[in-house]
Amino acid sequence: MKSYGGKFLLVFAIILLLLSSSINAVTISYQNEKISSSKANQKILSENLDFDLRIKLAMRLGYFPSVSACIIKNDSIVWYSGYGKAKLFPKKEPTPDTIYPIGSISKPVTATAVMQLWEQGLFDLDDDINNYLDFNVRNPNYPETPITFRMLLAHHSSLTGDKNLNYWYLSYLYFTHKKDYPLPLVKEIITPEGKFYKTNIWKDFIPGSTTAYSNFNYILLEHLIEVLSGQSFSDYCKQNIFEPLNMSNTSFCFDDLKDKELAGSYQNIGSIYFPIPYVDVGYSYGGLKTSISDFSHYVMAYIGEGMWNGFRLLKESTIDMMLTIQFGNTSSYSRYCLGWQRFGGFQGSSTFGHTGHTLGGSGVIFMNTTENFAQIFFINRYIDFTSPRAIFAWFMLCDSFATKTKEF
Repeated sequence: MKSYGGKFLLVFAIILLLLSSSINAVTISYQNEKISSSKANQKILSENLDFDLRIKLAMRLGYFPSVSACIIKNDSIVWYSGYGKAKLFPKKEPTPDTIYPIGSISKPVTATAVMQLWEQGLFDLDDDINNYLDFNVRNPNYPETPITFRMLLAHHSSLTGDKNLNYWYLSYLYFTHKKDYPLPLVKEIITPEGKFYKTNIWKDFIPGSTTAYSNFNYILLEHLIEVLSGQSFSDYCKQNIFEPLNMSNTSFCFDDLKDKELAGSYQNIGSIYFPIPYVDVGYSYGGLKTSISDFSHYVMAYIGEGMWNGFRLLKESTIDMMLTIQFGNTSSYSRYCLGWQRFGGFQGSSTFGHTGHTLGGSGVIFMNTTENFAQIFFINRYIDFTSPRAIFAWFMLCDSFATKTKEF
């Protein structure tokens, strides 16, 4: 407790210091500019500066090289802004078409592909996935309990929620055995006879009884999509999601994208940023790269009852099902639906979304299908949530954009 208290005080002191210096800079700027003397114009300018100041302060506090953000209302983007530098060398500001890796925000896209196949009657959500696989998937602690599509989608399969296994171990295996992804890699990881199997891959609780957020759920879903569709996962998503939604700057592979539109990927030591190479990670659980402009089309389909620009992504009833909490999950903050999370106590009780963090990128999508609005922002660095400073900056951004949303 003593350590965290010291860190909090340090963060608080830094905030006061940055806020003081930023306000001084803004004051000097006011003095040097010719601004209309009307009270109305002064109020508008003040409000805009207050909002932008909060964003810039959060970026400085969290060491975010750039932020690309938008607010969606009904079927259009009603506000967009880019902050900082999407590329530092040479310097380039973010635009709505700047492409970011968005990490686990990939999962709702994977869930969308699964539910498109479900709408075709190819499986039932409570089917045993072993009926569709050529290998056996069971928790060795509970071998008689089937693992279902619903469990995978809602993170109730009892596959591990351990962060190191979920991200670092899985990323290592992906990088070193990419040609085997998703099959046979997923088989080698989660079956007891597999060469990459670890006993703690499976949790000691009955599948379907509680939540354990796990990337392994979505590798299994990726393979099941390929089995059911007869296509590669990336080809299926391209033909059935990205192309119909006019998402031309979206892919799971960096090689498919235009370098001039890519945000640079960075990590930092203090205020010094270091570029990191563009590295693909596992597609279904965290590999999507997209832009604000592209991803807004996908989100508009959800808040538009399954339709965007004449294309039906999913039936309205399917979207309602996907945004329904599964398994009676009663967590106070986030509860799992089918590919999406419901965030209680944040921006209203009908707010759904997902966050994402991966090498060189982080992001968030919040949407309210009752009031037909959404907000998205992407950042071009991985955010370490063991840092109180990063956590504070992240939630400062979330709160600032939530406040901005109320203007529309």
